[in-house]
Amino acid sequence: MSPWMSSPCCAVARSPATESPPPRACRKLAVRSRRSGRFCRLLPQEGKHPPRCRNSTTPRRLDSVTPTGPRSSAAPRPSRRSRGPRTGEQFQLAEGVMRTVSAVIAMCLTGCGLMGLFEEPVTQCGTPGERRSRANACGVCGTGLLTEECQAHGGWSRVDCVDPLDGDGDGFQNPACLEVPEGCCAERVDCNDGDPTIHPIDYECLPARDTGARPCDTACGTSGTRTCSAACTWSACAAPVEACNGEDEDCDTTPDNGFACAAGASESCAVEGCGTAGVRACLEDCSGWGGCVAEEACNGCDDDDDGSTDELFACVRGAVGVCTVEGCPGTRRCSTECAWDACAPDFPVPTAPRPLAPLPGRATGSFRLPPWRFALRPEFSWSAAVGCPASAIRYQVQVDDDCPPDAWSDCTFPHPEVDHGDLTTTRFRSTADLAVSTTPPVGRRYYWRVRACYVDGACGDWSRVSYLDAGRAPGDVNGDGYSDFLVGAPDTSTIAPSGLAYLYLGGPDPADLTPLAYRSATSRHLGRAVALPGDVNGDGFADLVLGAEGSDGAQLFLGGETPDATRDGQLSGLGWFLGAVGDLDADGFADLAAFSENSGEVRRGAAAGFASAGGELVLAGAGPYATAPGGDLDGDGFPDFVLGEPQSARVGLFYGATDLPDRLAPLHALVGSAVDGFGAAVAGLGDLDGDGWGEVLVGSPQNVGSGPLGPGALELFLGGDPPDADADNRWLSETDGDLFGLAVAAVGDLDGDGRTDFAAGARHRNAASTGGAVLVVWDRTDSTAQTWVSGRAPGQGFGSAVAPAGDVNADGYDDLVVGAPFDDGFGLDAGRAYLYTGRPERTLTDTDRVALSGGPEANQRFGSAVAGATAP
Repeated sequence: MSPWMSSPCCAVARSPATESPPPRACRKLAVRSRRSGRFCRLLPQEGKHPPRCRNSTTPRRLDSVTPTGPRSSAAPRPSRRSRGPRTGEQFQLAEGVMRTVSAVIAMCLTGCGLMGLFEEPVTQCGTPGERRSRANACGVCGTGLLTEECQAHGGWSRVDCVDPLDGDGDGFQNPACLEVPEGCCAERVDCNDGDPTIHPIDYECLPARDTGARPCDTACGTSGTRTCSAACTWSACAAPVEACNGEDEDCDTTPDNGFACAAGASESCAVEGCGTAGVRACLEDCSGWGGCVAEEACNGCDDDDDGSTDELFACVRGAVGVCTVEGCPGTRRCSTECAWDACAPDFPVPTAPRPLAPLPGRATGSFRLPPWRFALRPEFSWSAAVGCPASAIRYQVQVDDDCPPDAWSDCTFPHPEVDHGDLTTTRFRSTADLAVSTTPPVGRRYYWRVRACYVDGACGDWSRVSYLDAGRAPGDVNGDGYSDFLVGAPDTSTIAPSGLAYLYLGGPDPADLTPLAYRSATSRHLGRAVALPGDVNGDGFADLVLGAEGSDGAQLFLGGETPDATRDGQLSGLGWFLGAVGDLDADGFADLAAFSENSGEVRRGAAAGFASAGGELVLAGAGPYATAPGGDLDGDGFPDFVLGEPQSARVGLFYGATDLPDRLAPLHALVGSAVDGFGAAVAGLGDLDGDGWGEVLVGSPQNVGSGPLGPGALELFLGGDPPDADADNRWLSETDGDLFGLAVAAVGDLDGDGRTDFAAGARHRNAASTGGAVLVVWDRTDSTAQTWVSGRAPGQGFGSAVAPAGDVNADGYDDLVVGAPFDDGFGLDAGRAYLYTGRPERTLTDTDRVALSGGPEANQRFGSAVAGATAP
C-alpha cells in the first residue's frame, strides 16, 4: 500500500527509494514546502479528522467554520443559464466560501508546520506588528516558545520556530517536507507526523521498536537488508541467505548453492533397469535429485516412474496373457510394439496320448485260445489327449510287426498291420486277427503307437512306442502256446548236495503233464525259490530262474523249443527270494527281482540274458522279502512291482520308467504291524475298480489273535496317488495259528469274467483234518463270491504256496497251482502240488484238480515253492 494512503495529512514517511507523489485527491489541496520543494498533503484522508495539536488552541475544524452568509440548504441553486448579474447577496455568499476554504487550508498548514506562510488568523490581535511568545501549538519547538506577530488583518501569525516541520511536536520531522541527503538515513525523520507515538526507529510505523534493519536491493536485484550507522550512513546491502527457490539470493552467480541441486533444475539420466534416456528433476526441498523419468516407451520398463509398465500401450512388451479361441483357452504374447499378437490356442494340436495297455511285454494269450478271449485281437487303451475342444479330438492307432528289434523304440511303422483313425474313444480292438506264428515260438511281437488329431486334420505327436506279444501264452517256456509252471523241491537229497525244481509243460490235457527236472551239482536247496519272469532275452520264449542258498544264488535257464537243464546265467548270492517284476524300463526285455537274506537287486534283462556290468539296480530295504508283479499301479503305462518287508511291516510300491535310477526306492509304502507279519506275502491285482490305479493285496499271517499267533488276515488296498492307507477289504481265517495270508497270489481270470481273481493260503487251517486251505476270491465286491479249497490229509501244509499257472490247457480259463510240502502220500514230508483248472462255475473241487509229486522220496518237501506266469 502507498504510504500516502495510510496516514492523515503529510503523515506517511517515505524513503527516497519508494517516494511517489501524493494521491490525486490530495494534490489540489497541497502546498509546496519552501524548504524542501516537496508536496505536502494538506487535507486528512477520507473519514479522518486533521490532527489535534497539543498545548495550544485547537485549530478550527471544517465543521466549526461558519462562512459569512451561508446558503440555506433549502434554497434552490440557480442554473448557469438563469444566472444574472451578481447581487450583494451573491458576493456575500462567495466571501463565505472563500473564508471556509481559507480555514481548511489553515488547518492543513497548521498540521504541516507551514502556518507561517498561509495561516489564517484564528484569534484577533490588537496592534499590527505586535509580537508575542507562547507555547507551540504542536509541541515544544526549540526553546519551547513560538513567536507570533499581529497582522494587519487582525490575526496572529507565526514568525519564528526552531523546527516548523515537526507537526506533531514529537521531536521528529515530517519526511514529506524534509530533504534527506542521498545515502543518508533520516534518523530524525518521523514516519507518521500525524501521530506523536510513532517514531522513525519504528520501521513499520508501529509503537513497538523494530531492529533498525531496512530492506534494500542487492546488486543482483534480490531483496537484502541494511542498517543506518551512528554516522547517519547506510551499511552495504547484505544479501539474504540462499533459499531453495532457483534464485541467486546471495549474488554469487550460483542459484541455490549449498543445496544438492537448484530448485526447478533438471538433468539428463538413464532410467534404471531400462536404459531409456530420461530427465530427473531437483526435489522440492533441493535435498537431492528425484527419480529418472522418461516418456513411457514400449520396452517392458516403467520409464515414467509411475509404478506401471508400458501403461500407454495395449500390453506390456513380452507379456503373456490368456485368451480364448472359439471357446478354448489360448495364449497371446505382447509384441515388440506393445500390441497383442493373435490368440494362439494352448493346444494347437492335441497332446500325445500315453499307451496304457497292454503293458510292455504283456502276452495276450495263446493263439490256441477260444475267440472270445481275443488273444489275436487285443484291446489297446491309452490316456486321453488334452486339447480343445475335446469333442473335436480323434485318435489314430498303428500296430506293426516290422520294427527293428534293436531300435524298435524309434520305429516309424513302415508297414503297419493296423492303421485305424477317426477313433472317438481311448480304446480300440481290431476287427481282424493279428497274424502270428503257429510254430515255436508261437505268436509274434507287435509294436504299437497312438496319436490324437483334430477333426480338421491337425495332429499331435505320436506316443512312445510300446510292444506286446500277441498269440503267446504267459510263461510259455517251450513256445508251444500252452502256459508252463514251476514247482520246487528244495530238500531233495537223492542228488547231492540237494534240491530239485520241476518245470511242468502245459498241454491240452492237464492230467497228462510230464515234468522236466532241473538240478545243480553245486547248489544247496535248489528250488527254494522259483520264478518265471518272462522273456529275459527277447527271443520269444519265456525263461525261468531257480533259487538256491549259498554263493550259487539264482540260476537262469533260457527257454526254447526243447528246453534243457543247462544253466545260462547265475546271480551269485541272490537265490533266497525271487520275483517277476515285468519289463520295468520297457526296453524289450523282462526283468527280475532277486534277494539274499538281507539285500536285493533288480536285474535287467538283455539279449544275452541278465545284464551284468551296470545291469543291477539296488533295492532299498532289509530282508526277508516277498515280491510280486504289480501291474500298472500308477497308471503311467509301465509295469510296476510290489515288495513286502515283514520285519519292518512295510509294503513298498516300486514304479517302472524308462530312466530308472541305480538305487530303487518305493515312491509309496503301505504300513502295518510287524507283530502281525504284515507284508509276509504280497500281490499286485491290476486295476479292479477301473479308476486307472492298480490294487495291492497284502498277507498278515499272524494278524488278530488272542494267542501268540493270530488266525491271519488278507487285506486289499485300493490304488491311488497315494494309495489308500487303510485296507478297503479284509478277509480273516477262523482259528489262531492258521497262518492265513502266509502265501497270496493274483491267479489270473479263473472264471473268465474278465476280472483278476486272487487266492491266499492258510496252511494250518483245519490242520488236523484237511491239513490246510486256500481262499479263492472271485469278486472282491461280493462277499459270497469266494471259495475255500481244502487239502486232502492232516498236516500236509496245503496252501503253503499258491501261484498262477497261466492257462495250462489253453481253454480260456486261467489255472491255479497250490503247494502242500508236508504231504506224506509218498513218504514223510515228501510233498505234493495241486493244479486247479479254472471254469466259469466258480467251483474248485477235488475232481477239478491234478495232484503232482516229485516221487516217493521222503522229506523233499515238493511244493515248497510254486510259480507260474500271468500278468495282472
